[in-house]
Amino acid sequence: LLFSDIEMSISTGYELDNRLDGLLVLYMQSVSQYLALASSLEARLASGRLGISKTRCSALPAAGSGIGGGSACLGQLQYCEADMSAASATIEVVDDDKAEWGFECDKFALSHNPESGNRALRWFAALPPPSLRAARREFESALSLTVALANEKARMQQLDSEIATIKTNNAIAAKKADAGP
Repeated sequence: LLFSDIEMSISTGYELDNRLDGLLVLYMQSVSQYLALASSLEARLASGRLGISKTRCSALPAAGSGIGGGSACLGQLQYCEADMSAASATIEVVDDDKAEWGFECDKFALSHNPESGNRALRWFAALPPPSLRAARREFESALSLTVALANEKARMQQLDSEIATIKTNNAIAAKKADAGP
């Protein structure tokens, strides 16, 4: 084994180690971002569910049977059955260029369906209560957080794949260096 071969394998090993270190830092940042997004998503969903509960309680009749002046159910008088279609949104995979992360990765985007978005609010009358409008905003922001979460997960998977490739290449290079000429 020549000195230049040893020097070349050491410099290549350092380059691989530096690249691996950089990818691990990116991966840990991605995990941190993923956890922050997941926490934010959970908070938005909890806030939205609370808003819906507030709306249901405020929609109760003032004088009725049961404890508290009414029941916790919505009757046919509180909503129109013809408008009982849920709002929907579509998540689709879009092409992404390699420039953003340095590797190819699927990216998700949210596309809105404007015609079905407002019908669910009409269940509660022409002027929905503020708590219901706030709940809707929370759920809409939860949709965009879900898309961001999916994108971050795809980024983590791509980084994991690249880290595994570098580790495999590093192990092969180490075996070649140990085996000698």
